[in-house]
Formats: sequence, C-alpha cells, structure tokens
Amino acid sequence: MNGEIEKLEIAEAVQAGERALESLQKAGERLGKAKNWSLIDLFGGGLFTDVMKHSRLKETKTYLEEAKKDLKEFRRELKDVQMFLNLDLEISDFLKITDIFFDNPVSDYMVQSKIRQAKEQLDEAVCQVENMISDLKQLRDS
Repeated sequence: MNGEIEKLEIAEAVQAGERALESLQKAGERLGKAKNWSLIDLFGGGLFTDVMKHSRLKETKTYLEEAKKDLKEFRRELKDVQMFLNLDLEISDFLKITDIFFDNPVSDYMVQSKIRQAKEQLDEAVCQVENMISDLKQLRDS
C-alpha cells in the first residue's frame, strides 16, 4: 500500500511539474516576442514599436504570474515525495515609463538588457523543472 501511495504522490508531482513547465514555456515564448520588438526598437523603432514591445511584456508578466503559481504548487507536491526545487523566479520591471517617455537608444538598450536577463532566468527555470520532472519519472519507474 505504501508503494501505491508513493507512486500516486509522484504522479501528482509530475503533473504539477508539467503544468509549471508549460507556464514557463509560454512566458518564454512571449518574452521572445518582446525581445524581437525590443531589437526593432533598438535600431530605430518608434512609438508603435514601444507599444507592441510593452504589450508583449505585459503578456509575459501575466504568464509569469501563472508560472509562479504553478511553481508554488509544484514545490508543494515535491515536498510530498521529499524532493525540493530551489528556484527563485524574480523577473524585474522592464523600465516601461523610462522607455516610452525617454525613447532613446540608452533606454532601449536598458530594456533589451532586462529582457535578455529575464530570458536567461526563464531558460534556467525551464531546465531545472525539466530535470526535476525527469528525476520524478525515474523514481516512479524504479
């Protein structure tokens, strides 16, 4: 009976991990689109480009909030199987006010830099969650 309960807990952790992974990947996709608009802006965009970029950043923020919620649930499920995820997903503000009101190469570069840092954090989070899911599946199948 203990083995069955453990397998059930592992299955729940895998499902929670897959939900978190999907949220992280969606946030990464949106952030990639924002990065593309940011590059256009860096090389002479304008107000329309700023609006599109920040629209994508707003979408990214929505997905990041969902990912944080899913990661919290994943951590809770991992505790049930005595596993832990050491992941801090804190994506900073993207300097929207500065970028729109002082639209110049410096502010565009600052936003581009923040997006790049956020993308690196997201990529690392995806990698960690994928590894944890893989470990859970190996544990389940052993």
